[in-house]
Amino acid sequence: SKYAKMNSIRLHIGVEPRFMTLIQRSFPDINMIAVERKHRGPHQNAVDINNSSVPLLPNQKLYYIFDHAMWETRNEFDFFMALPMVVRDIYAMEKGFKAKGFALTPDNSLVKKYSERMRAISNKPKVGISWRSGITTQNRSIHYTSIDEWGPIFEIGDKVDFINLQYDDAARELDKVKELFGVNVYSLPDVDLYNDFESLVAIMVNLKAVIAPSSVTAELSGAAGCTTLNMINSAEGLWRRDKSGRDIFHKCMHVITPNNFGDKKSLIYNTSNELKKLIGLPSS
Repeated sequence: SKYAKMNSIRLHIGVEPRFMTLIQRSFPDINMIAVERKHRGPHQNAVDINNSSVPLLPNQKLYYIFDHAMWETRNEFDFFMALPMVVRDIYAMEKGFKAKGFALTPDNSLVKKYSERMRAISNKPKVGISWRSGITTQNRSIHYTSIDEWGPIFEIGDKVDFINLQYDDAARELDKVKELFGVNVYSLPDVDLYNDFESLVAIMVNLKAVIAPSSVTAELSGAAGCTTLNMINSAEGLWRRDKSGRDIFHKCMHVITPNNFGDKKSLIYNTSNELKKLIGLPSS
């Protein structure tokens, strides 16, 4: 963005619509364009063989990056680049990443609103939790745990308040937590955690910590500067971990790994010990 400003270049970046207001506030010098990604399944704006008025994208892989609305604007720009993995590629090319960390800028009125709601629960530290993605195919299941396996984490349920950040219907799972561990995980049923990222980030900045696997929840928490325990159960995520165990981009993010990849039991146990250290409790 600095190069663009120095050379009178108008820089535009396509952003998933749910991020628009949050990203635009955080980076006001960049022009954001709402661009939907169609990779979650068929959509008439991606492929419609019954409607000749809907053009097909020239490459099937493009469906994972943007929609026709963005593709049809390509001639408005001098240069048009599709860079879905640009962060990882630059990191590898530069053999490191030395830029200072940055934080998203939350809506102050929402931060105040959720601060009051957190205080209304109790004066205990608040810990946000998410345990899986909304996409739980067989090849992705290794990355996620079941919340009924979180006994070591819920051991400190009398010292903190756990806040539900799982964005799909988790009521049955939370009922099971109450049954198994006697821990009440607080939910905010009026907040759309899947679509309302403004509220989600405002909630996160009022928490002592966020526990989550690699997902949009963990990324938003880290980018907002929140202490984040990122549970990684596969070696493919280690490229983002520095020698101190922190994420190379979000220094507030602790990368938690199991004793052996695939071992969910030790992953949960190690996460529990890291949380206890943050709260000031002895590890087990």
